[in-house]
Amino acid sequence: MINSENIFQSGAIVHLNIRRWGATARAEDSVVKDDLNKEIIRAVQDLIKDKDKGSLEDIRIHRSKVKQFVFANSLPFPVVGMFFMPSDRIERVNDYLKEAKKKHEELVATFLTEYEELKAAFKEENPKLYRPENYPDRRRMERKFCFEWTFRNFGVPEFMPDDIKKAEVEKFKQEIEEMKSLTKNMVANEVVRRIAALAEQCDGGKINSATLAGINTFLEKFDDIWQGFFEGKELKQMIEEVRVYLADVDASMLRADDEFKEVVQKKMKDVVTNIQKMDDIELKRGIDL
Repeated sequence: MINSENIFQSGAIVHLNIRRWGATARAEDSVVKDDLNKEIIRAVQDLIKDKDKGSLEDIRIHRSKVKQFVFANSLPFPVVGMFFMPSDRIERVNDYLKEAKKKHEELVATFLTEYEELKAAFKEENPKLYRPENYPDRRRMERKFCFEWTFRNFGVPEFMPDDIKKAEVEKFKQEIEEMKSLTKNMVANEVVRRIAALAEQCDGGKINSATLAGINTFLEKFDDIWQGFFEGKELKQMIEEVRVYLADVDASMLRADDEFKEVVQKKMKDVVTNIQKMDDIELKRGIDL
């Protein structure tokens, strides 16, 4: 089982930093209603008109897709901006990030070519809200965007005084245990979300092929990424039960056989109920089947 002493034999920490310009600024007090308490309310204004945000929105969407890809190929880690990447995923993810960075740079270049025009359009339409100091020059604007990642292994430095080193070793052990707990919770939430949707569809008779495909994708990721990185015999057994009932099953099979559909529905409900009863699992939303 993974622990603080062998964790980096199985993978590495990836730190992903994708930064972008938010195109917002604090609004001046003069544009905030007088009856609002300006000591506790801070109004924010856009710096680019909504209809002109296409290139910035493209950057935001691309950033979101990249983060989703990294998250889908890693485990949560209890440090903001960091994930634990299993060793057999690193090369694939690194290749993906190289191509994603090229696209990011292209999208940023597109925005920069439009920047002066967008700024002028906002000034023309909103002269009272326009303040030049809110708009960096091109060189400073370029630095508002960033696409970087690193793979690292780390632990507690040997040169530290014994008392500090001992405390840091314990902190690191706690981080690894928290990583395992976060992974277990993520897996539980993912399987519950997917099989609860299938149970509801069985009840209504409208089986969605995408739901079954999503369950099979989950099972593949469970095998390839997650199962070796958390403790939880009971949860793992429930996931295996899902696999037994749904292996090689497609939507047409459930639609065509009401008896089989009822068996699958009952089993999915039972699995959801059993996971809900687990004390060490925190589900993100309540599910009433």
